[in-house]
Amino acid sequence: MTNLAYEESGDGTPLVFLHGITMTRAAWRPVVDLLSDTFRCINVDLVGHGDSPRTGAYDVFTQANAVGELIGSLGLDRPLLVGHSFGAFTATLLGANAPVRGVVNIDQEMDTASFKRKIAPFEQRLRGDDFVAAFTEFAESLGSGLVQDQWQHLTAMEPDPEIVLGVWTMVFDTPAADLNALVEPVLASYQVPYLAIFGNPVSDEERRLIGNVPDHTIEEWVGLDHFIHLVDPERTSRRIAEFAAGLG
Repeated sequence: MTNLAYEESGDGTPLVFLHGITMTRAAWRPVVDLLSDTFRCINVDLVGHGDSPRTGAYDVFTQANAVGELIGSLGLDRPLLVGHSFGAFTATLLGANAPVRGVVNIDQEMDTASFKRKIAPFEQRLRGDDFVAAFTEFAESLGSGLVQDQWQHLTAMEPDPEIVLGVWTMVFDTPAADLNALVEPVLASYQVPYLAIFGNPVSDEERRLIGNVPDHTIEEWVGLDHFIHLVDPERTSRRIAEFAAGLG
C-alpha cells in the first residue's frame, strides 16, 4: 500500500481533491478553503508528489490505485472526486470502477491523441539533456499568467524528469490511433455523473469521447485557460458545491 500524504478539513459529504502533474495538494487550497465549511475535504498529494513517497511508478493506473487505497483506508462513503489536469485523468480512471458518487474534471482533455500531438514537439528534448528547458516551455504555455497574483506561486510545476517521464512515456510510446481507443471504454463504463469544465473551447472529438459517459456535463469557461481553479476559486468552488448537492 502506498501511503499518500493528505490534508483533511471540514465535515459532510467527502470530496477528494487531486492535483496536476509535478504540483502538490497546495494547488487546491484556495478552493478547499471555500468548501470545508460544508464538505469533508481530503486534499491529496499524488504518488511521487509533495509529501507522498517516490515509488518509481507514477503512471495513471498506479495513481488511481493509490488514491483508491486511501479512500478505503479512510472509510470514505462514496466521495466526489475532483481533479485538475493529470489529477482529473486519475480521477476519471478511478471513477469508472470505484464506489464514488461522481467526478469533476477540471481541464483535462480525454482526447489523449490530441494531447500527444501537443507534447510531441517537446518529446526528444524531454527524453534528453534539455529536459528542464523543454518542460518549462511547456508549463509556460498553460496560461498561468491569468491566475490571481496571490495564487501565482501555486501554479509552479516542478521540472522533475522521473515524474514527468513516468507519466508521459505511455503517451509517447502509444500510437495516436490507439490512445483514444483506450480511453473510450473507460468512459462508456461510467455509472456516476461526470462534470468536465474546460478553460478553452472543446473540440468535437473531446465532446464525442466524454459523450460516452451516460450522465455527463461539459462546460466551457472560455478565457480561463488551464488553471481554472486558481483563476477563479470562487466560481470553481460554487460549481463543485452545486454539482455535489445534486448527487444522490
